[in-house]
Formats: sequence, C-alpha cells, structure tokens
Amino acid sequence: MSIIEAYAFDADFENAEFFFESTGPRGVIQKRMKFYRLVEEGLIFYQAELADQRIDATGREVWDYKLRSGNSDAERILATVFNIIGAFLDNGLPLQNRVLIEGFDAGARNRLYKMFISKHFISLAEFMSVDIITLNKRLVPFDPDTDSYGFVVTLL
Repeated sequence: MSIIEAYAFDADFENAEFFFESTGPRGVIQKRMKFYRLVEEGLIFYQAELADQRIDATGREVWDYKLRSGNSDAERILATVFNIIGAFLDNGLPLQNRVLIEGFDAGARNRLYKMFISKHFISLAEFMSVDIITLNKRLVPFDPDTDSYGFVVTLL
C-alpha cells in the first residue's frame, strides 16, 4: 500500500502499537504509533497518536507525543504513518471503523498532514478516503483550503 518510500515497521496488533525508526541528521529516533478505541455517536473510531522515544529528566525512556524530532524525514514518516493506518484498518476490523488523526497543536503537525495528503491525494484515494474535521468539529471531504482540527481516514 506504500505510496512513497516509507520506513519498515513492526506491528503489535494485540496492543494496537506500531514501531519504526526515523533516520536522519539527528541520528536514529525510535517512533511509536498507538491507536486508542473511541465511540462517538454510535461510530467506532481509533485515535492515532505518533510519539518519539526520549529520555526524561530521571533517565527513564518515555514516549513524547508533542515532540517533533526534526530529523529531516517528515515525508517518509508521514508515508509510514499512512501505511500503518492501512495495515491497522486492514487487520480484520469491521469496515465501519475509522482512524482519527488529530495534532496536539492544531498548527504545525496538522499542516504537515495536510501538505502530505494534498501532495499524495490521488495515490491515497486508491485505498483510503480522507475527510477533514473542521475547526467547528464538522466532518467534510478533504479540501486543502479548509482549516482543520484533524483528519478521519477510512479504508476503502
């Protein structure tokens, strides 16, 4: 399902976690994508969260969901994210399930998602639909000119 070069990832379907490594000028950075089940108005969604592994002040390894790694490989990371979403949804889940992608800050991360989706929309549309959650929380078809709070991805 890859649309551009993406990182290989390891899947833990039982815990809805996927792991991969980002490689760039800042070295190798461990990444995790975790899915959390949500039910909204009778529809089942899975919240997708992308995190970087880092060492906290006490020396423990933690997953940081707000950190942006700056490893100059955003395009490849986003290709991996959409490949992971496809693998997750294709793993025998009922077809009504959707993945919700929301940035913790509605700015930088959502802009990256929107730019990636815009650039690869035709390729993505071959195997998934992408809708926008508007700033007033309405779900509308993807439009690069619409301000977004997040995105909903559904496997076709």
